[in-house]
Amino acid sequence: LVALANDRVIDLAELGFIERLALRDGKVDDDERATIDALFSRVDEAELAPDVLSELKAFRERYGF
Repeated sequence: LVALANDRVIDLAELGFIERLALRDGKVDDDERATIDALFSRVDEAELAPDVLSELKAFRERYGF
């Protein structure tokens, strides 16, 4: 995944890519959840734009992160 690779900050495009990838089969399974959770744990929420932080929190809530 390219997310975080260049600046350790996630943007809306990267977050959207992660969500589309995880939902390709219509659900987020345990392996995907663990991988995405590990990725999200590297994100400094204080560095995120407000719209990205809002969508990240919504994504976590929707899929149990």
